[in-house]
Order: sequence, then structure tokens, then C-alpha cells
Amino acid sequence: MRLTELEQKPHLFLDMDGVQADFFTQWARWHAKKFNDPNIRQYKDIGDKSTRETSIVELSSQGPEFVKKFFATLPTLPNFGTLLNWLNANKIPFTVLSAPLRGNEEASIAGKRIWLDKHNPGTSKNAIFTSAKEKYATSLGARLLFGRTVGDRIEEGQRLHPARPEDRHPLREERSDREPRDVRRGH
Repeated sequence: MRLTELEQKPHLFLDMDGVQADFFTQWARWHAKKFNDPNIRQYKDIGDKSTRETSIVELSSQGPEFVKKFFATLPTLPNFGTLLNWLNANKIPFTVLSAPLRGNEEASIAGKRIWLDKHNPGTSKNAIFTSAKEKYATSLGARLLFGRTVGDRIEEGQRLHPARPEDRHPLREERSDREPRDVRRGH
């Protein structure tokens, strides 16, 4: 390996939901309130995969203004500031890479851009919003940082698959044709 290769820093793709923004807690709170279920404290309490999928569809069906506000007002995760400071201090290049909400893609993207402008200024313009985040796993020198999918194994040319089915990202569209689909990239 040449010295220039050693000195080159990898590009990091930084997820939003579960890494920067606390989507999962807010989703659980919304679900508990919507369905009057005080036993829901975290997203896994919502139920099995089918029940969680139904909940995501219901969240999406609340309409574009609701969805936009939902994403725009997500709280930051407790360690997000530490992560962001570390990335900036070490001059690690990164791009925000996030899945839009199925069924209400544009509204969720708009809300996520508002959130980024407030909590991670300067990143919304180049943020990538796609249901096929895995295609960035094979970018030259790229590294992925995703929440809730710690068990992921990334291999050249393969999709990301969480170690356990219940850890699959609820916003990510599972496609039968396995072809990546970009929803929208920055303007």
C-alpha cells in the first residue's frame, strides 16, 4: 500500500434515524398515543414485524404536513453531539444518507432537511435520501454508520442485511427485484 493510500481518509455515510435523530423513540410515542397503548415504550414494543409495518403505513397516512413536522421535530440522540464533534475535529468527510418514509417520501425528506439544517448545519444540501442505502456500501473507500443495524455485514456487491429480522430498519423498503432505487438526492 502506498503512503498516499494510508493517508487518505474513507468517506463516511452517516445515517439519520437511530444515529443522529431519535426516530425510534418518537415513533413508539406516536404509536402509543395513536392506539392508546401505554405499554409501548420503545419501537420493539409495537409488536411483530407485521404490526410494525402496519404502524409505519399508518404513520405515513397521517398526511404530508404531519409527516414533515414529525421528522423536522425529532430529538437528537444523546451522543450525537459527541459524534459530530469527533467527526469535525478529525476532519472525517461524511455525507448524510437516510431512508425516506415509505408512502410519504417527499414530506419525510422535507422534514429531514429541516432537521439537518437545525442540528447538523451544512449537510442537508448534499444529503442523500434513498431506500437503497446498501449501494453506498461498495463505494470506493466508503464506510457506513447506521443505527439499529449493528449486526450488519457488508460485503462487496451484497445488500445489507441485519443479523436479526426484527432489527430491520422500519423505513427501508424491501424490494423483491433487489434493484436499488434512489428516491431523491440533494438539489
